[in-house]
Amino acid sequence: MSNKKDNKNSSLTLKISIITAIIVVWVICLALVLSKCESDKEKNTVNPSEHEYQEEIITYDATPSGKVTKEESKTLAYFNSHFTGDYYRVKEIEVSSLQDGTYYTTEIFAYSTQGYVYRESFQTTYDDIEYSASTAELLTPTNAYIIYHDMQTYFNSEGDSSIYKNNINFTNDVFTTGTINIRGKDYYYEEFTSANGISVKYCFDENDRLLYNVSSNANGTITEQYIEYTNDVDYSIFQIPDDYRLEG
Repeated sequence: MSNKKDNKNSSLTLKISIITAIIVVWVICLALVLSKCESDKEKNTVNPSEHEYQEEIITYDATPSGKVTKEESKTLAYFNSHFTGDYYRVKEIEVSSLQDGTYYTTEIFAYSTQGYVYRESFQTTYDDIEYSASTAELLTPTNAYIIYHDMQTYFNSEGDSSIYKNNINFTNDVFTTGTINIRGKDYYYEEFTSANGISVKYCFDENDRLLYNVSSNANGTITEQYIEYTNDVDYSIFQIPDDYRLEG
């Protein structure tokens, strides 16, 4: 009788041990899953403004080949023929640094000789993670406005469009030329260095179209790809809609 009771107790103890072990394993697995989810959440809520640029430059493979004067420059010829009068352009901007990865944004830029400039940035990503909505800037000869189209609001701040005067002013008399490889394709470039130490390479395809400019300084590299250019300007973008609310 005692043996039967002992066997029963042993069987019960074994069952309890097995159940306890299963519970422990389940708790450990749950903790690991929750830990991974929290880690993934942190990765997908990156705020680029919290990062600082590393003092290094990402450069493209470039091979200098010679020099051209202003009179021979494709860059000056292109700017003289395209970026005069009222114009509208769309460009994709890539900002790189070794520490922080890559930022991408698409920018609409419209310019009027009446002294109005409209800029809108949208589809902005940080390492393929979208992090900001569309933001527009309207500059007039007397005012600067920040416009949030999605909220139909705007701010009026100090400033004017004078910094965007459409003057073609390259301080260098001579451009350095060469070949640069961007995204697997070689382009002819003309490079000049501004007074503040920024080096800019203007990159042309075989049809002498300006497709990229690559500017570098101590903080990193900005690549601009020209997507569209036209003189067909929509002048309504130089006015804030009447139903938008002034904030601040």
